[in-house]
Order: sequence, then C-alpha cells, then structure tokens
Amino acid sequence: MFIGRCICRSKGASPDAATYLQQLCFAITKYRLDRLAIRVLFSADDLRLEGERCWKLGLIVSELLTNVARHAQFDDRHPELRVELIIAGNVVKCRVSDNGSALEPIRRGGGLAIIGELASNLGGRVHTSCAAEGSSFLLTFPLTEAEQRAAGATLDALLKRRKMRRPQRLEASR
Repeated sequence: MFIGRCICRSKGASPDAATYLQQLCFAITKYRLDRLAIRVLFSADDLRLEGERCWKLGLIVSELLTNVARHAQFDDRHPELRVELIIAGNVVKCRVSDNGSALEPIRRGGGLAIIGELASNLGGRVHTSCAAEGSSFLLTFPLTEAEQRAAGATLDALLKRRKMRRPQRLEASR
C-alpha cells in the first residue's frame, strides 16, 4: 500500500485522513468490490491525523472492507457498503457498515484481532453489531493534542461550510 507508506513517513505532517480514506476505498472498490457488484458510499468530515495514526486507520478500514467482501451475504438486496468518518468533539468515529447478512454471528478471527490491536494502538476500540439488515463496525478513538489543535485551527472554516462531505458513490471506470 504505497499511499500508506508515504503517509507514515511524513513525520510532523498531518495528512488529510478524509482524502486518504477516500483514495483507499476507491482502490479497494476498483480492485475488489466492483467485480462483486458491491456499491460503496463514502462520507467524511475534514480531519487531519498524525501520519502513523492515519495509516493505522487505513489498515483498519481496509481489513473491514475485505471482511465484508469475504463474508457478507446480500441475498436479493443490492449490495451496499458505507464508510463514514465523523468527528464528535475530540473523538473520531469511523463506521463501516453493510446491508448484507453474515452467514454466522461475527466471531473474532485473525482479521478482527488485528483490527482490535490497531484500534487499541490508537487509544480506541471497535464496536460490532450484526442484524438481519446488515453488519456495522464502529471504530472510536480520541484525537491527540496536536490533532485537536489542527482541528481547532480549521473550526472556523468548518462552521462556514457544511462540515460533512456529501456521501459519494465510489466507482471505478470499466
């Protein structure tokens, strides 16, 4: 994952996590989800994270998207995945959800163990829920002091325009 390596190396910089996740989701859509006819909707608040933390967030989202492609059953539904990145005060919330159903209840396998460890490294945790209408994974973690300052610096700009980017359908050109 070239983008992840570049972000991780950018010491002192605060990468745009929303743009990074959007590019990551697009790449996964193009190379894995399109062939499964899974539609991906992406929305995100403006957010700057420290490079390594942004990279870990990307690893978590990548693993969750891969798990959906591998395990979700969509039956007669049009397959849809949502990735949402939200700032709530000093907490980041990243939700990955689908409208499919799992073959069995969610068990903590190797992928979810890695996700849990990465979430813990961010000072956060992952909450999972599984229902007939789909599965949802919610990652929550606090902003560092530097990230809070960066968020505060953009607060005026955020208040002047709509904070949440409109959901975008990510499609690869065929």
